[in-house]
Amino acid sequence: MKKFIAIIAAIAMIATMSVSVFAAAEIDAIGETLEGTVVANYEEADEGARVPVVVVDAAWSGLTFTYTVATEAWNSTDLVWEDSEGTWAGAASVEVTNRSSKAVNASVSYEAGVVAAEDVTCDEDVDIAVGTARDGETPAAPITKTLKVTVKANADAITETQNGATAGTVKLTIADVA
Repeated sequence: MKKFIAIIAAIAMIATMSVSVFAAAEIDAIGETLEGTVVANYEEADEGARVPVVVVDAAWSGLTFTYTVATEAWNSTDLVWEDSEGTWAGAASVEVTNRSSKAVNASVSYEAGVVAAEDVTCDEDVDIAVGTARDGETPAAPITKTLKVTVKANADAITETQNGATAGTVKLTIADVA
């Protein structure tokens, strides 16, 4: 009984399949030509079918942190040498300009090198809107935001042997607005 049902189902499937037939023509003499008709179709674009385009410019600056070693300073009031603390200077920043057809979210993060991750602060992520212009309207200006990465004042010192080493890596991430 199962074979019989399987055969009937197979015949029904074959009967419903469409088969494309291509007519072949041949040229059997020099100087003969064949013609084929080319069809052109016109379709209206769906206004809602635009695919968002993301174009973000990033300009980095100040990607150097400098540690100044602690020294002794003369206290002219108490007439004694006093220890001073080492200090950090510098800040990395990235200027992010959104030229996209949609708003984006920009965030910076820091991965440790010789400067520990807990010694570095990054600006919070930021949504960067965009104004879009339709045909005939004045184009909107791109929107720019700056995100900063700084070393905390009380960060651990680096050593002379770490001079010029990679302090860490700053990463810019662009994402959809939540």
